[in-house]
Amino acid sequence: MPVLTRQVTVPAPVEAVSQLLTNAQRLPEYTQVSGAKEGPPGPVVAGARWKNRGATLKLPSWDSTTVQEVTNQRIAWHTRSMVLGFIPVGADWSYTLEKATGGTTITNTFERVTMFGLPVGALIKAPFLPMVYLARGSMMASEKRLKKTLGAT
Repeated sequence: MPVLTRQVTVPAPVEAVSQLLTNAQRLPEYTQVSGAKEGPPGPVVAGARWKNRGATLKLPSWDSTTVQEVTNQRIAWHTRSMVLGFIPVGADWSYTLEKATGGTTITNTFERVTMFGLPVGALIKAPFLPMVYLARGSMMASEKRLKKTLGAT
């Protein structure tokens, strides 16, 4: 069961959205990521990896990302973060793209989270609600940036 899911419709075809979302160098255009290092210069494929400066729980972190799946309709990845340099947090994310009237509907899903290698399950989610709240804010900010980058007014 996903931790959090959000949708946004942008006025661009699925192909254009897919090209944006599969280019690691363009991450700063629509996320909190400060730029991918050691990442692929062009479109990512399953198994591609990169490192970047990020913000986990609004705390500075170094993240490493591994792409799990890339199709024209779905991009999925796993991010490992070292929050404050010593707290290991893992997260599985995905974008699902669907053709919509006048553009593309993007479903952004925060699928799973781990801390110290252990899944954060339903029984222990309460202490992690601030993380979910901040992830929601990050997703909302990304939606605004995606709309701007892909030509929405």
